[in-house]
Amino acid sequence: MNKTVSATPVEGFPAWLLAWEQRVEKEDVGPAFRQLTRALDDSNDPLWIIVDLRKNPSLPLHETISSTLWGPSRHDKLRGWLVIGSNSTAQLIGRTLSKITGRFNIEWFETIEQVYDHMQKIIAQEQSEIG
Repeated sequence: MNKTVSATPVEGFPAWLLAWEQRVEKEDVGPAFRQLTRALDDSNDPLWIIVDLRKNPSLPLHETISSTLWGPSRHDKLRGWLVIGSNSTAQLIGRTLSKITGRFNIEWFETIEQVYDHMQKIIAQEQSEIG
C-alpha cells in the first residue's frame, strides 16, 4: 500500500523530501518522521528537509507536531525546513514548532524550483566563503 506521507533523499542536494498526499493517514506520519531522523543521524553534514504541501493535505495536527518534536525538529543536523505550499494548519504547526523549540528555521516557498534555487545560492555562497 502506498504511504500518504513519504520521506526520500533529494538527488544532488543535502536534503530530504517529505511529501504529503491530500488525504493523510495518521499512521503514516510517525514512520516518515522517524525515517527523517535516521537520515539526520546517519548524515555527516546538516540536511534540509523539504516539506511538499502542494496537494494541500489535511494534516493531522497532533501526530504531525509530536512526530516533529520527538524527531527531526531539535536534531543538531537539521539545517532547516523548506516548505512548498501552505495552508492554515501548516502555518499553525510552523508557529507552534518555532515557539516550542526556539528555532526559527522554517522558510516558505511556492514552487520546488524556488527551493532548489534557494539551496543552490546558499551552497554557492558557502563554497565561495571557504575558498
